[in-house]
Amino acid sequence: MKQLIKSLSRLIILIGLLLPTFGVGMDNYGPRPFSQILESDYTSTWTPTEVNPENRDYVVILNNEQSSYLSINLSDDSALSLSEASVITSGSGTYGDVMRGMFQLQDLNIEELFTETLSGAYTIRPVLGIYYALDANADVGASTSSGLVIRDIKSTFMTGQTTIAYLGFEISTTGNSTVLKASSRYQYDLSTESFEIDNSWSSNHWVDLSSGSIELTTTESNASSLLLADATDLINVKNEAGSAFNPGSIDWQTNSFASWPINPATGEASIEGVALSQLYNLVIQQTDIQFQMQFGHSDEATAVAEDFLNNIESTLQAQGESLRYDKSLYLAVRENMLSHRTAAVDEVNCVLDTPLIAHVYFTNAQDDDGVYHPFMVVGAHNGTGGPSFLIDVPRPPGDGSSGGYSDQTITRNAVVAATLFKIPLKDYGLITNLTDNDMSPYSSIALDANLPEDEWNVYNHSSISANGIAVDGVKVYPAYNNTLTFAQMNAEITSTGAHVGRGMGLHYHADGHAFSGNGINLYNLDDYTGHTHPPIIAFSFDGLALYGKYESSHATMDGYETPLDEFGSHSHDDYGHHYHAFTSTVSDDWANQTFTFEEHFLLAGAYRGLINDIPGFQNFNTNQLVDEELGKYVGAEGTYTNIDEGNIVSKDFTLYNAYPNPFNPVTTIHYELSKDSDVKISVLDLSGKYVKQLVHGSQNAGIKSVLWNGTDNAGLKVGSGIYFYRIQLNGHSETKKMILLK
Repeated sequence: MKQLIKSLSRLIILIGLLLPTFGVGMDNYGPRPFSQILESDYTSTWTPTEVNPENRDYVVILNNEQSSYLSINLSDDSALSLSEASVITSGSGTYGDVMRGMFQLQDLNIEELFTETLSGAYTIRPVLGIYYALDANADVGASTSSGLVIRDIKSTFMTGQTTIAYLGFEISTTGNSTVLKASSRYQYDLSTESFEIDNSWSSNHWVDLSSGSIELTTTESNASSLLLADATDLINVKNEAGSAFNPGSIDWQTNSFASWPINPATGEASIEGVALSQLYNLVIQQTDIQFQMQFGHSDEATAVAEDFLNNIESTLQAQGESLRYDKSLYLAVRENMLSHRTAAVDEVNCVLDTPLIAHVYFTNAQDDDGVYHPFMVVGAHNGTGGPSFLIDVPRPPGDGSSGGYSDQTITRNAVVAATLFKIPLKDYGLITNLTDNDMSPYSSIALDANLPEDEWNVYNHSSISANGIAVDGVKVYPAYNNTLTFAQMNAEITSTGAHVGRGMGLHYHADGHAFSGNGINLYNLDDYTGHTHPPIIAFSFDGLALYGKYESSHATMDGYETPLDEFGSHSHDDYGHHYHAFTSTVSDDWANQTFTFEEHFLLAGAYRGLINDIPGFQNFNTNQLVDEELGKYVGAEGTYTNIDEGNIVSKDFTLYNAYPNPFNPVTTIHYELSKDSDVKISVLDLSGKYVKQLVHGSQNAGIKSVLWNGTDNAGLKVGSGIYFYRIQLNGHSETKKMILLK
């Protein structure tokens, strides 16, 4: 009987596959990464308006004739250039032209305003490198300098510089003339791990642009008259009092800045750089070779990932189940995720031009009952790749120490850290009632607050931490914080919709695009051009996709007329059930007053998809790889098994171990074909990069062999190390490891 049922299920699946698909199809694409936004056209015109300089102002520094402006050098981010101002005033440049010319004025006492007062002197910080500052082009201890450079003054890598110092600038305005005086210099003392005044520096230095270059002069009469223009007229990054992200007009808090997170095992700050990330050492070491073949952003890795996804689909169909979405969606998301790279130093341990997401791969393990639970596994560093403007959050979270908020330090700095997310691929269904999902094993905002069940809603019946992952690798949190308040109400997020908590990891609470529309958010209006649906911007941990909000300027997009439910979800055409970012009017309380404002939702909070049968739900730690139960779902070493579903997916080959292995200089690869087939056998290196093609063509059934002599396609000897040999035929593949010795 069981065999009959199984056969009928396969027949039904086969008929379903043969039937035509109706509908408009899916427009699967993700938003442009920040690195690509910098290269995009900036088309708005700009008339510079002078600011009366204050702490945290964003400025563009122009000469008085407004013909040139200071910017980060395009080819050397430690150097400054004078760029032609017409590029940004006429709208003929790029976002990069604009943002390389944006600087923030930070008072010298900005981190100690709980005990100190404003000094009236400033560091000048590039927006694309907020942990950097302008300094003299001179060694520490010099009394004078003729020029300016940009130096790292706070990142993990700061002490790798020969000179660690920054200038303090006084800004004075007389009539229409503004001058910048580099009146003080501070040097880093390695013994005290703090900046101290450099008493050798002469206070008589002014910025001089008169020669067409950026210089310092010791003669006040040679100081250039400058215009410090409001940069937020170009790109509005402000979170102003009374706005939707600060409806209660909460003041900017002067609490001292929180210290870096401490590793309890070492007692030291836990801010190792991306180069030491677990995603590039432990995760690779602890992941099975078969899954490692999906690592990276190469064509070969993409082909392996697609093969895995095909096998997953076939496996589910054999069980009478299905993927939640078409395979093309997952492959499009994988491609987009792997394209995000760091283009601004906005987390203390990030490195420019490194991947924000290291790995995206597919797994398909069985539970103890033989049920398959496939996942898209995402190894992310939890950084946006662009500026987050954390310094401007009016009221960031406190450090959680004893005492009230006024006694605590607050989180205004960010770190990147390794995470390993699992996005369910299988369609586990949808809830009918809010309480269909049991949150008790994971807790919820409502359960933490001891709310009775009749007070649960879509905002509080939600995760106490992340409930999704954005395509840039940053965690997405519910709209509520853990005090049963909208994060917007507490004015605890930046204009991007993000903030950092006690561990200093970034996460989104709200939709920055809907708030500012400034063109540099997680997704932006320019992403919609040429498409029939908003971009996919995240996945919820229930497996439902999150798309951008519907825009009135794109009212013909698929699903525009289909209402969203209270979860922010709907279904239309061929898209399956999914979420959208959306805006809704809400009310909330602050300081015994009620405020009504526009809440810009990413994920409302509660899950619309059923979660009760998802293994390792909401676990996104890298230690899943060594967990006895969860390791198989993230592809741990030794957990890979070939998929064979009663010959509904037939394996037409056997790949044997290479011999000898390790080898030098030649090894033999044996394989067996059960029928005549078109065969491809390739050699790849440890990163998944193609090295050599050994076989490509039609072969008869039988036992075969091929030699590899440690050379590439050009006949050149390759280096010693680990290599992979991969066989592909009839839509299936298998990979094994070999070691070349020298």
